[in-house]
Order: sequence, then structure tokens, then C-alpha cells
Amino acid sequence: MEEIYDMSKDARCSFVHRHKIPSRVVYGKVQYSKDHIDTIKNEGFDQREKYYSVAEAMEKYGLRRDDVYNYARYNNIRKMHHGKSMFLLKEDFDKVMAEKIRHLKNYSIQTGKLLLTIIGLYRTISLVCSKLLTTI
Repeated sequence: MEEIYDMSKDARCSFVHRHKIPSRVVYGKVQYSKDHIDTIKNEGFDQREKYYSVAEAMEKYGLRRDDVYNYARYNNIRKMHHGKSMFLLKEDFDKVMAEKIRHLKNYSIQTGKLLLTIIGLYRTISLVCSKLLTTI
């Protein structure tokens, strides 16, 4: 417990006594209930694997902090506040980001087609102008 949770011996004893963690002695070694310790350390937030922290969402999608908060606010992403932190449901956030990425891909394809059309028109106009100038 001291190594896993980076606690000193005094901190461990105090923590176990304060939170009434079940323990037992096996061959002279004290064993503590990991489930009880994790529940207290996570403050009852046992579904952590289903949520992104804001920092994790920023890192995964390359977003700024205010972008993550805006997506959560304006796209009805289910979230959980745990202490001072906000956690976003992975399912909802991934769905919103997939839609956003799909929209950006469509936009870039349309922009690319438009750009190719403009370049083609420019080449045609430049050929016509050069022919007109050579005939003059």
C-alpha cells in the first residue's frame, strides 16, 4: 500500500484508521482491502474508464482547453464533475468529434475541388490571353 499509493507508514496508519479500512494479518503481514482503498481514493468515482478528463480529451484530439469545454457545453455531452475536475463521457465526446472530423473532411474535399476548378480556369484564361497577345 505504501508503494502503490506513495504513502509513508504514518500516513498509511492514519488513513486506515480514519476511513476504517478492513484489514487482516496473514503470516505477520498486514493486508488491507484494495476495493475499499480505491473507493475512498477515487471518492466513489468507480466508472473512471468510461470518461475522459479534460486533459485527456485535449491530448487525444489536439484541442485547446476552452474548445473542450465549449464542445461539452454546446453539444450536450454528458459529463460528471468530480471535485474541481470535469470528466466527459467518452461515448458522447467521441461521437461529437467524429462528426466534427467528418464535416472537416467534407469541407476540405469541397474546398480542394473548388481550388482545382479555379486553377483550371486560371490556366484557360492565361492560355487565351497569351494567344490573343501573340495574334496582336
